Amino acid sequence: MDTKQLFGLRLQALRKERGLSQERLAELIDRSKDAVSKMERGINLPAFDTLLRLADQLGVSLRDLVGDLDAPGITGEWVEQQARLAAIVRDMDAKTLGVLVDQADALRRLMAPPRRPTPKGR
Repeated sequence: MDTKQLFGLRLQALRKERGLSQERLAELIDRSKDAVSKMERGINLPAFDTLLRLADQLGVSLRDLVGDLDAPGITGEWVEQQARLAAIVRDMDAKTLGVLVDQADALRRLMAPPRRPTPKGR
């Protein structure tokens, strides 16, 4: 999956998480519904000014909107799950977010491959 397609999936996931139609998002960013559709289908990438409008209207940072899309191992499923998680944590207070971070860290350690012991004397 290429960067345009991954961006499109992220944009679509963020839009849906906020309950916006393509038409409504297009109105909010002063673009056509067709332009939003082409972005979501990975046909076109938006210009920088449109990225700024998208981030503002979706309530995310530019990094949350476009970051890490070219990193190795990024899949459509990962992009969709990341957008879902971002929407969930946005509504949490600091204490609840701290609990979630602790749980996520514990899960990460649990799922990590076991480390080989280092030989003595090194």
